[in-house]
Amino acid sequence: MEITLKNLNAGYIINKKEKNIITENLNYTFESGKFHFLAGVSGSGKSTLLETMCLLIKRISGEVLFDNKLIDDKKNLKEFRNSSGIMLQYTEKQFFNNTIKEEIVFNLKRNKLDNKEINKKLKEVLYLLNIDKKLLKASPFEISGGQKRTIALASIIITSPKILFLDEPTAGLDFESKNIFMKTIKELNKNSNITIIQSSHILDDIIEYGDNVFIVNKNKKYTYGKPKDLLFSKSILEEYNLIEPEIYKYIEELKKLGIGNLDNISNSNELIQRIFY
Repeated sequence: MEITLKNLNAGYIINKKEKNIITENLNYTFESGKFHFLAGVSGSGKSTLLETMCLLIKRISGEVLFDNKLIDDKKNLKEFRNSSGIMLQYTEKQFFNNTIKEEIVFNLKRNKLDNKEINKKLKEVLYLLNIDKKLLKASPFEISGGQKRTIALASIIITSPKILFLDEPTAGLDFESKNIFMKTIKELNKNSNITIIQSSHILDDIIEYGDNVFIVNKNKKYTYGKPKDLLFSKSILEEYNLIEPEIYKYIEELKKLGIGNLDNISNSNELIQRIFY
């Protein structure tokens, strides 16, 4: 699924006369099947933009389209809702079922699918996300933070969305759980052709996993392009008040030591392979 912004002003309507515009006159297309990131410092508007695109916040003006259809047109809205999944920070705090199985299949039951189809989809999502079926009888409130985030993702993926909107989905996770979650998302993007739009402040994740990055700042400026083209640029980092990615710092230091052939590196594992093997 493709998302297009046309002269979009996103922000908050305070009253009839007062509006707080966060991002202004945005024109951009989030290409179908790609992994897109929204980047920017805290308060830059990336979460506001994400929530506007998936209709959690009403836009101030302009248009949001999916596959060239107006997203909030009544005849299109149901199709968009049925084709999209939304995962906000700490989505697992919205759990309310007694078991993990009930949590994962909740939306399917709400849509009145029969048990045979529900069990088929459940089996598929357990395999896809590498979830041990022994967990199904456990309480979703008594598992680790990483497992909770995976279960939250499973409850979305089981509905077969064409696009995922993710707002800082790894917030609060430890390093290992974050990496597992991000690799899972990337595999979904590659193998299932799901369009992903994710807000993040972790630039190294954007470089490693992203196809494109859209950067916003508090001055209502924006830019977009390939992650390494922008996030390895000192001028862009300075203009948008972003801290240099760790991988960029490592590469620059190694170049000072005379180590070459470090182009096209996107993560520390690739860097180690290039140096030692």
